[in-house]
Amino acid sequence: MKIRTMKLREAHKRVDEGESSVCSILWASNGDYIVTASSSDNSICIHTVGSPSNMPKFLRNHREGVTALALSPNSTCLASGSLDHSVKLYKFPGGDFETNITRFTLPIRAVAFNKSGTILAAAGDDEGIKLVNTIDGTIARVLKGHKGSVTSLAFDPKSEYLASLDSEGTVIYWELQTGSTVHVLKAIAPNNGIDVSLLNVLAWSPDGEMLAVPGLKNDVVMYDRDTAEKLFLLEGIIHNLSASYLGHLTGSIWLPLD
Repeated sequence: MKIRTMKLREAHKRVDEGESSVCSILWASNGDYIVTASSSDNSICIHTVGSPSNMPKFLRNHREGVTALALSPNSTCLASGSLDHSVKLYKFPGGDFETNITRFTLPIRAVAFNKSGTILAAAGDDEGIKLVNTIDGTIARVLKGHKGSVTSLAFDPKSEYLASLDSEGTVIYWELQTGSTVHVLKAIAPNNGIDVSLLNVLAWSPDGEMLAVPGLKNDVVMYDRDTAEKLFLLEGIIHNLSASYLGHLTGSIWLPLD
């Protein structure tokens, strides 16, 4: 497998020594664009993969650092969450601002689209996960159950569940049709302070049968979609490939077969 390194020019401003920041990065589904953001910078950058030396397109609609990014499944809509408590939508890849889709009273930490792109889940330091209709901006439902800040959200590919992870390492399976909790798995992910917890990321398998969660021993733990039982662990070389700066495994990503 050929590995290519691409330097993203003029991406985001650096933080002062001693300060911490969290960077977000995602690919468009067609592979033509990379979107980046940083909690130390109010800019969102859209980079063209084929021309990495060109200046990226800057979106500067937030007043404070950007802490969460998500692209709709068809890569036509970009969502961003910020320390300024707002969640915004943009046309993609053009970057035209569309709307402030919702607001919270505290910083946003996670956003995610459902399979059809009609619902956006947003959450953070506030109590409650908002499910927002992306067509008209109405709040379809608010899910309450976490005690810590919600750091990751993931809709399952079958559109039945939403999985959420908080800063205390607790994962909750939510049934989307009723808004009820199906499973609550307490303290299964790293809880080593808010700076590390913010990096923890959930990921469903492409068929929706398993949920990948960063484990407590520098591993990835696979949980069953229906029973939430632990299926197996991934460990070893994964630690070297996907570790955070403190040496704790914080996330994983699935490679679709098609």
